[in-house]
Amino acid sequence: MMLKPVKWRLEILLLSSVLVVSGCTTPGKNIIPPGGELTMAQIYQQETGMTTARAQKAMQSTPALMAQFRSSHGPAPNYTGYTQTAANQIDTLFRPLPNPAVPMYVYPHLVYSQGESYPKPGYTTVFYFYRQNHISMPDEESQ
Repeated sequence: MMLKPVKWRLEILLLSSVLVVSGCTTPGKNIIPPGGELTMAQIYQQETGMTTARAQKAMQSTPALMAQFRSSHGPAPNYTGYTQTAANQIDTLFRPLPNPAVPMYVYPHLVYSQGESYPKPGYTTVFYFYRQNHISMPDEESQ
């Protein structure tokens, strides 16, 4: 009586694994639809309705149109000082409070792991006075 549930579990496991593996197979020839002898340029022309001659004419007239626009509107203004990026927005709004750091050199030494020793080269690290860096709120003054 105890062997029957084990047999059913084995059969269910075998059947589900066959279904999972067979679900990942494809019939090979039907991956790409037939009748596709078009190049990318032909597909683009077909979808946009733009012929090659028309596209070349548009590309050739672009610099002339840009020059005409620049001459009528003057030089473009420089807005870099007024533009916020993710970096300068965080730097200006949330200033870090002072947390002095002590740079320290760790000399080359041996590291023991699982009964063996490995050489560790020397390196420089920084130790901060406070456990974590504190960030000021946008309206706080940091001195």
